[in-house]
Amino acid sequence: MHRKAPPGSFVWAGGLVVAFTIVTVGAALLGTVHGPTLSPFIPICATLWGIGDLLTAYLLITQFNVNGMRVFAVLSGAYAVSGVLTIPYIAFFPNLFFFPPLTLGFQQISVWLWITWHIAFPFVVGGYHLLDRTLSVRITSGAGVRRWTLGTMIFVAVVSALIVATIYGTRNGLPTIVIAGTFQSLFASTVAPIIFAANLVAAAAILAASKRPNTLQLWLAVALITAALDGALNAYSSGRYTISWYVGKLGTLTTATIVLMVLLSELSRLYRRLSDLATIDALTGLPNRQSFDSDARFALQMYQRGAPDLAFLILDVDFFKQYNDTYGHQQGDACLRNVSASLRRTCTRSIDLVGRFGGEEFVVLLPGTDRDGALRVAEAIRSNVEALRIEHAASSIANVVTVSIGIALTSHVAIASPERDAYLEELVRGADTALYVAKQKRNTVAMAQASAVPAS
Repeated sequence: MHRKAPPGSFVWAGGLVVAFTIVTVGAALLGTVHGPTLSPFIPICATLWGIGDLLTAYLLITQFNVNGMRVFAVLSGAYAVSGVLTIPYIAFFPNLFFFPPLTLGFQQISVWLWITWHIAFPFVVGGYHLLDRTLSVRITSGAGVRRWTLGTMIFVAVVSALIVATIYGTRNGLPTIVIAGTFQSLFASTVAPIIFAANLVAAAAILAASKRPNTLQLWLAVALITAALDGALNAYSSGRYTISWYVGKLGTLTTATIVLMVLLSELSRLYRRLSDLATIDALTGLPNRQSFDSDARFALQMYQRGAPDLAFLILDVDFFKQYNDTYGHQQGDACLRNVSASLRRTCTRSIDLVGRFGGEEFVVLLPGTDRDGALRVAEAIRSNVEALRIEHAASSIANVVTVSIGIALTSHVAIASPERDAYLEELVRGADTALYVAKQKRNTVAMAQASAVPAS
């Protein structure tokens, strides 16, 4: 979230703003057109945006606990206040829990709560960006992070309670915004322009904070722009349940969920990266041993169900220690990457499994491959690596990098139990024995000898 936003994000963000602007203008032209009176619309829509705000607040405070960057705590507090205020907003909304003659005062509470968070949110968010333009303030100690987290929670509770208590206590003295579901001129002439200006200025402050905003800044600015358009749209609405009013409430929902969707997207990206780190060898890009073993066990399960033979290959780069001593570890890493790339080019079937076993050893599992096929693939691997012509002056058998390969077939495995792990262990043992034979000569291929028919 804190890295610079990729160019594609600006296209998506700009497209969303343009689309929402077009919808807003179209809905404004229908400001006096009444739609159907859908009483459940408000509790459903408000519940969704309230949950969206609270989920966003939770994910932001979680980010703060991970990286200690104060901006996440501030944004979490702002979103949490908006989410908490949704609860009394629904509670006091007329004709949901309160009916005539009790609705006149209570409907002012509902609308003023909506106004309050639409103005307070941009002031908090935009104001913080003016104070911390680089968003670089970081809480470094664990105790400091815990204090800020607790302080944010207390801030949300106190501010939310004060806002509700103030609006409720002064409900009879507040300027009347809505009477019998119809917006008064004060809303269109004063309140809506303030909401529009506050959100637009806050969005401008965020975008101006850096030459190229990060992902969080970009989508936060989009959320504020949609909130500004939402406020402007309500100025053209003659009252509740008009077309523009419905669109405005959907705008509020959009504002509440934009950053949430981006946060969830970033979490998904993070999980994919963690998955890659757990299963992919960082140097070669091949599956690591744990990942390869898992895939190999699945392939062996298919073999036990009657699939054709499987061939298991272990290959070792000849005299690799001497290569590292001669050319250095950086060149050694480059050598391993080139060998792994050659392996991928040689084993091209979608069912072929290639992995790094550790050090200079690689493994290949070839489902549906008999003895002759395994020998052909192994020889192709050997010759293709040799054809790379990677200089190896310290080799005693060639002046280029070569590999030795050991092969075992499932038909060579004799075990007492048909467990997949036992099959894999025996295949590894057989291929390793064959590799030992191949390494006596180097730059060659050896096949494990069949010992018995596998147990069934």
